[in-house]
Amino acid sequence: MSTKKLSSGFTRKYIAFFAIVIAVIAILVSYYFVYQPVTIKRQLVIYHLWTAGGEKEAISYLVNGFKEKYPDVELIENPTPRPYEPVVLAALSSDNPPDAFMWWTGNYLISLAKDGLLTPLDDMWYKYGYDKEIVEQLQPWVKYNGKIYGIPLTMHSMWLFYNKKVFDKYGLTPPKTWDELIEVCDKLKENGVWPIVTGGKDVWPVEALFSGLISSMYGSDIMLGLAQGKVKWTDEKVLNAFERFIKLKDYLHPSSYTLTWAQAADVLARGEAAMYYMGDWLHGYLKNIGLKPLEDYDFIPFPKGDPSAPSVVLLVSDVFVIPKNAKHIEEAKLWAAFIASAEAQEGFVKYKGCLSPNKDTPLTAYDDLQKKIYENIVNADQASLRLRFLLDHKIYSELAPRLVQMLQNPEKYKELAQEMDKITEEILGK
Repeated sequence: MSTKKLSSGFTRKYIAFFAIVIAVIAILVSYYFVYQPVTIKRQLVIYHLWTAGGEKEAISYLVNGFKEKYPDVELIENPTPRPYEPVVLAALSSDNPPDAFMWWTGNYLISLAKDGLLTPLDDMWYKYGYDKEIVEQLQPWVKYNGKIYGIPLTMHSMWLFYNKKVFDKYGLTPPKTWDELIEVCDKLKENGVWPIVTGGKDVWPVEALFSGLISSMYGSDIMLGLAQGKVKWTDEKVLNAFERFIKLKDYLHPSSYTLTWAQAADVLARGEAAMYYMGDWLHGYLKNIGLKPLEDYDFIPFPKGDPSAPSVVLLVSDVFVIPKNAKHIEEAKLWAAFIASAEAQEGFVKYKGCLSPNKDTPLTAYDDLQKKIYENIVNADQASLRLRFLLDHKIYSELAPRLVQMLQNPEKYKELAQEMDKITEEILGK
């Protein structure tokens, strides 16, 4: 046998051998891709309305923290500016509802729960100990028929903010009673300073002012009675509250009816008005434009209408809820549990400027004015929501503009009260 023939035969055998090896590898690779289980990343879709400023930074902090803790969950944000509510309600009835969305306590939450649109969250509420960790004053407002439907994310509250430098200039002491408030208003007006400003263009700040006033006179029960149709708007006590409310007209900055809530804040900041009844988000606003808390501005509860009346704090809370038809309920519950934890809250509140609903959030997360707010909340005799969050939406939409009308046409307050009685009866059937 020649060397050439040996070499040629060996080459053919070599090629055949490697062809077989390659074929085997191809079969194995094919088998792997066909029969290897495919890992599908879990998904979570959330809706919220925080699209700018500190609010956007706050929600981004939570989103990034959640992604870090649960890297196997693909979190999809849907930030939706106002008008937010109709967008969410439309999504709820679609084939692709959010898995969780930001909402509000009180009647906002109750109306959806009553219609069977929300998932009860009792299992996770007790699993994570939120019955003990969440501030007691908030807990009644996330329930319907004894079940939990919302996980609180924020705790805001309403206060009478005042320009401290204006008060100091005229030697004024923050009022504790209605009579003292009127004395302060008269003194300010004598010195050419408008005592009070509000954001009438947005309407809801006017309702907030009335909510603060009536609760300071009679406590929270009267507002619940109005919401349930058990107390009439023409009730003697409510009429008394309307009479005091329209008396404030004489002390309102004349631009109050054309200002947004933020523009009214600027009026307070410039010292053109001395007081402004607003949520504690005003603190974040004033701080961001360069004012120093407790030095340039401070706050007090709305002065009591009667010295013997209970002290009432009006709360506002953003919550996350989970639709009944959500496609990723377990992932949504992970999100809800995460955002309410003290760990997540500690960083969130620094961006959002609110207080945490979780009692385990360290007080070091707050500045001195926020610590003062927290003390006022926990020491108040009663906690309630504003009328906006207690009333049926249709009733509120009729009340709010009428409150503005009362300030502009005070002689019509009894007529407007009678209209509210009729509207409430038609809507509630009482």
